[in-house]
Amino acid sequence: MSQAAPAAAPQQQQQQQPISQQQAEMPQGHARQAPPLQHPHYANGMQQQQQQSMMQGGGPARQQPHGYGQGPPGGNPPNFQMHQQGLMGGPSGGYGGGGQRAGGFPNRPPPMQGPGAGFGTQGPGRAGGSFGGPVQRQGDAMFMPIKDLTEYQQRWVVKARVSEKRDKKQFTNQRGEGKLFSVDLCDSSGEIRATFFGKSVDEYFDRIEVGRVYIFTRGTIKAANQKYNTTTHRCEITFSHDAKVEEVPDDVQIPTRRFVFKKISDLASMEVGSVVDILAGVQEAGPISVIQVRSTMQDKDKRNLTLVDNSGHSGATIELTLWGDTCRKFSEDIFQSHPVLAIKGLKLGEFNGRSLNSLNSSSFELVDERTERGIEGAANFRNWWENRDPRNVPQQKLSGSGSGGSGPAERRELKEIIDLVQNRQAQDQQDMSQLLAHVTYIPTRRGGAEGNLPLYLACLKCRKKVEEIATGQYNCMTCGGNVQAERKWILTARIADCTEQLYVSLFNEQAKTLMLDRSADEYAQACQDDADLSQGMMTEAAHRMWLFKIKSKQETYQEQVREKHTVVHIEKPDYVREGQSMKEAVLRALGRERGGAAAAAGGGRGGPDALYHGGAPGGVAGAGGFGGYGR
Repeated sequence: MSQAAPAAAPQQQQQQQPISQQQAEMPQGHARQAPPLQHPHYANGMQQQQQQSMMQGGGPARQQPHGYGQGPPGGNPPNFQMHQQGLMGGPSGGYGGGGQRAGGFPNRPPPMQGPGAGFGTQGPGRAGGSFGGPVQRQGDAMFMPIKDLTEYQQRWVVKARVSEKRDKKQFTNQRGEGKLFSVDLCDSSGEIRATFFGKSVDEYFDRIEVGRVYIFTRGTIKAANQKYNTTTHRCEITFSHDAKVEEVPDDVQIPTRRFVFKKISDLASMEVGSVVDILAGVQEAGPISVIQVRSTMQDKDKRNLTLVDNSGHSGATIELTLWGDTCRKFSEDIFQSHPVLAIKGLKLGEFNGRSLNSLNSSSFELVDERTERGIEGAANFRNWWENRDPRNVPQQKLSGSGSGGSGPAERRELKEIIDLVQNRQAQDQQDMSQLLAHVTYIPTRRGGAEGNLPLYLACLKCRKKVEEIATGQYNCMTCGGNVQAERKWILTARIADCTEQLYVSLFNEQAKTLMLDRSADEYAQACQDDADLSQGMMTEAAHRMWLFKIKSKQETYQEQVREKHTVVHIEKPDYVREGQSMKEAVLRALGRERGGAAAAAGGGRGGPDALYHGGAPGGVAGAGGFGGYGR
């Protein structure tokens, strides 16, 4: 104790000595200095750390959990070197940027704030390793990574590229009229949505351009509204009159746009309403049609695209519906060239199976030689798309005839399906089942030989059934007035497996697949030209094996309860996979039989895998023996 007192006294004197000459020679900092906070506990602990460091011949404090610790022998006073190196920062460097402080307040603790970089009058604080997220070093300034932004931060600076910019909008609320526009920002760590309000709209709307890099600060961070925000960040930024945006030279380490791509085959198991990014080729682009929105009674453009990627067994497809101005995002020539698109912010729906819909915030990137380098995985996918064999049809179709339905399906046999529905108490419940079955019979008419053809006329806009009021004129009760119509399938077929047979219903897309891709118009024309030809089309489509997904339920019709089975998924079976599945089922059955018998006879341990052991059934090693586990 007698030796510690003299060592502490010089240090206290050194802390009180003026260092104005050295401070005057140092450059100014990069941000505002906020009033520091006092905390006796941290102040006392810090003094003890500094005293111990000086007693052991230490120089400036090195980076420790609180920014203080033992340093190497040195000549300059510790506080001066900490000032010069920017180790002790201002309040915003407290629990962010690693707990360091910039600006030179050695006896004042870091404030309780979220991750952030400290900027003081003597230079930026050095990145620390605790009490906050990492800070990126960019030249002479320090920037917070976008992924580390939280709503608890008040002072931050980010360097980001503008990946998307939206038009100005006018709005009215209780406080009056206003205007806004939004942008998506990205850096190497993540992405975030930023919205400008009021005076900041006039100041920055014309100055901010897509693809350029800017420094952003003086904004408010809040929790993101996931209903309108399609970025992956849980927060979003709001800029008002005091926003600060400055353009800087381009940075090649910042991507042009960030995508989190989902495979089309994975969409079947995702929650409806999810917002996803897709990298896919355009297999088919339909024409632009106009529909009337029921809620607003206004016309809206609509266009359907068929997207394909290389997921699943041999590729997967899904339907994408473009709405509004998005229908004309690219020219007809581009759509007809079957391009590769990287699309951000599509909403997953369940119309006609699984489908995708564009949103106002969705963004599209045409993948070519120029843009593929800035999109992860785009070059490899584009190479696959351009070198694929167009004759190879993707096996998994999530929309229309290949859709996965609206829920998971359990593999069952027909007898199991019938028993399940008959024993169901509630009529409003339905079951989804998957099965492998043969088509044994397809009626040529509904309701017997004198019934109608298995077709109906549907409105082109709403796809509802229409009435023919005159030759070539149709009335739609939903849309109102005269509309254009087209024929669609409505088939009934009998299917069978080794346990039972069952009549099922198939609507247009599923029926078209069952009829070997023949349209309803083709069948109607065949019925007019040659009855034998139409009958031959039905016969050719029958006696084939398909993998079905069936929705089964009970319903009441004319005061009678009846079963209804509707095909929501139909595709050609993968015989290799089906054979492997049957083999595994047989082995499991043999394993249960042999394993149980071996355990009973020999007192051994039979199990599902106890098939053979040295050419003999498992468990026959003798009384009390141990049944072998062989395959």
